[in-house]
Amino acid sequence: MFTSTDTELDTMTIIDYYKARFQIEFLFRDAKKYTGFTHCQSRKKEATHTHLNASLSALNVLKLEDQRLKGRNDRTVISIISWKHKKWFCRKV
Repeated sequence: MFTSTDTELDTMTIIDYYKARFQIEFLFRDAKKYTGFTHCQSRKKEATHTHLNASLSALNVLKLEDQRLKGRNDRTVISIISWKHKKWFCRKV
């Protein structure tokens, strides 16, 4: 059930907001689990920013590769763990 405190919003707008929110949640979850988003050990602001940007850039590159291999430019949800397994097994062969 989708809810909002804004009584002026229509149902589809609320659903669009929930979709956007969950995409952001997935982005941070994947960055934390698979690209070392939380592994920076520096306390310097510039180094921390560089580390976080590199982590999020790795996800963007993966999404671009997924779009290129699928041959289409639509917004699909990709599984980072699936790509991790593909990359791992390609190395092993």
